[in-house]
Amino acid sequence: MIHLKQENFYDLYELNPLINRDKLREWYELNKDGVSEYYNDPTQKANYYDITESVASGYLMNTLKIGQGLTFIAGVRLEQENNDYKNAYSRQSGGGFPSVTLLTRDTTSSYTESVVLPNFHFNIKATDFLNIRLAAYKALARPDFNMRLNTYFAWRPAAVGGNRQLIVGNPILKTAKAWNYEINTSFFGNNIGLFSVSAFYKEIEDMYHLLNQINTTGNVLFNALGLNTTTIHKGIIS
Repeated sequence: MIHLKQENFYDLYELNPLINRDKLREWYELNKDGVSEYYNDPTQKANYYDITESVASGYLMNTLKIGQGLTFIAGVRLEQENNDYKNAYSRQSGGGFPSVTLLTRDTTSSYTESVVLPNFHFNIKATDFLNIRLAAYKALARPDFNMRLNTYFAWRPAAVGGNRQLIVGNPILKTAKAWNYEINTSFFGNNIGLFSVSAFYKEIEDMYHLLNQINTTGNVLFNALGLNTTTIHKGIIS
């Protein structure tokens, strides 16, 4: 950047703007050979990955009818996931001008988890125009694979005083499980058609979240999440 300044000649005449010779020489040395806008950006390796995810499952179900008005359905599903992830990481902070320099390395991680998912459904035909259905079942939600990548990239914006930034994945991130409880009442007939009232309740455990723009100090957040890693930044991390 060329810095311009203002000076007074004999304290009588304003001479401006004037070019700072030292800054001009510095700018020339940095730009005399030119900089291609297509220079290699090693930070893009944070988005490179190779994954293999496989899920094996089995399911059993049985229906039991009691008389004409009661139906009980019970089942269980067993799922096991085996995943392998390969991506890049860096244990140093990225920076440099006019192009970023960053030493990246390859890393691998794996994740395995087995989940049992039972379900129960109970239907009561109370009258010719009234059905009551009760259900309790367990379901799951898997996180996006890039949340489990063993990613570690540190940044510091060029602006003076900019917050330090750190991108970290969680290779031990669990699959979220939820118990669901539902009750449904249906009224029907030739005169009223179909009228239903439902209610449900859900209990979730191991729910995952993508934390973005979270400020923390040192390794406080890593320790809270149970991650066996440390930051290379000192002070506030954004």
